[in-house]
Amino acid sequence: MRTRISKWGNSLAVRLPKPFVEELGLADGAEVEILVRGGQLILSAANREYVLEELVEGITRENRHVESDWGRPKGREVW
Repeated sequence: MRTRISKWGNSLAVRLPKPFVEELGLADGAEVEILVRGGQLILSAANREYVLEELVEGITRENRHVESDWGRPKGREVW
C-alpha cells in the first residue's frame, strides 16, 4: 500500500492506514520504533517495557495466584 509524506509543523509525517493500525493494535500516542536498514524505512510497534514496581502495583486479592504445593524437596533445594 502506498501513502504520502505530509508536512507536520517543522517535521514530516506518514499517515498510517486504518487496517494497519487495527492489525497492530495501535492508538493515538502509541510508541513505535523507527529504523533505516538497507535503504528502507522500517516502522514497527514498540514492545512495552515493564517495570517490576508497576507489575506489583497491579496485584490484587482477585488476581493473585494461590500458593502451589510442589511437594517435598527432591535434591538440595532451599525452601
